[in-house]
Amino acid sequence: MLRAYVGCATALFGDVQQADVVKLHKASGKVTFLAYDDFEGKPLPELRFRTKVNLRTRWVQVFDHSAEGQLLYFKERLLAADHPRLAEMQAFSTRVRRLGIPDLGTSGPSLAELARLRERHGVNENLSKRRLSLQVLLNPEPKPVQSADLAMAADERQNHCR
Repeated sequence: MLRAYVGCATALFGDVQQADVVKLHKASGKVTFLAYDDFEGKPLPELRFRTKVNLRTRWVQVFDHSAEGQLLYFKERLLAADHPRLAEMQAFSTRVRRLGIPDLGTSGPSLAELARLRERHGVNENLSKRRLSLQVLLNPEPKPVQSADLAMAADERQNHCR
């Protein structure tokens, strides 16, 4: 029955290979095709397009989500049990939960909201703690550059080049 849903929706939608995720809405008779930016490569791919096919009315709607920064969280739920990156995605989702993002399906903060969360928690794009350089550890407050310092640095460069 599910294959029949997808087959009928594909006849209206076109090439199902363009979609990364296919959602079946059995009660409403709808099929949704979701296309993400680099679904295979990114742990949090951004939703680009959503195409909703109503099989009862044969109505097709296309929504452009590219400007919204809507991310796909807990992606491992959509991967096959033998997917080569399943363990990596599960570990990433563990780090997502540590940021306080609730495990409520596949939705969560937008790209901009996640950037603020990452900044607040001091983590990088992989949600791992940022490593501070030795320079930052020794001099946590940057000194304002004085014009005399600039002149001395220019003199040192000139002497080095001679």
